[in-house]
Amino acid sequence: MKNWTLNLIAYSTFLSASLYSLPAHSASFNCNKASSTVEHLICTNPELSKLDESLALQYKAEREDAKDNKYDYSDEIRAKQIQWLTFQRNTCTDESCLLREYQERLGCDKEHDGHCGNEHGRSDIVDNKAFGTFAESIRITFYNPEAPNNEDVSNFTNEISIHKVEQLPYLAVIDSTLIFDRGHTCNIGEVLATWAQNHWVLKDTYDGKNLELRFYPATHNGKTKLLVRDIDDHYRESACGMRGYFDGLVFERQ
Repeated sequence: MKNWTLNLIAYSTFLSASLYSLPAHSASFNCNKASSTVEHLICTNPELSKLDESLALQYKAEREDAKDNKYDYSDEIRAKQIQWLTFQRNTCTDESCLLREYQERLGCDKEHDGHCGNEHGRSDIVDNKAFGTFAESIRITFYNPEAPNNEDVSNFTNEISIHKVEQLPYLAVIDSTLIFDRGHTCNIGEVLATWAQNHWVLKDTYDGKNLELRFYPATHNGKTKLLVRDIDDHYRESACGMRGYFDGLVFERQ
């Protein structure tokens, strides 16, 4: 995460700058220098441009508030923004995907905003890199009354597997058992997921709540990684132990 030291507001890709001008809609970056598909889509869509500028202002305010806090957590906000840009915004290939990601990032009113209320769409192609086994190496602490400080520390590898469904390219079967400190676990037991423009999505209900777990594949520095998002942190309530969690975990494709 610390290696992703890119400009958080103007960040898109390292492609060369465009040689032609774009409409002068409001945006957080110079549209005359737009270089990626995402930047071009933002600059040619007035609504996306306004959302981009709104998010830039929100991000700036959040960073300033964090620095004024007794415990400076501005680096955490910065890391979260980089994660959103890399796995969510910059993996979009059309306007509807971008509108959804911006609206959700800004915390829009889902009851009154059509973009937040839209059902997930389908991209034309699901890249093969969106399938496979994704892993994360971690160190886990277990209780051991005979060990120093009553704790043992062991290395462990958590994995998430995303399997193809024959002749149904927009579906996948996802399974995983993740382990955390003190042996707390999160389980995904061969659940069917649907491709939604730039991510896999699992939906369910539990104890009267709507659950939504998302998996965003993205390539960065030549490596394909997978960001896991637990919307409203509800999925963990049905699948995790007390200290287990999904949201914000990043795995690397094996």
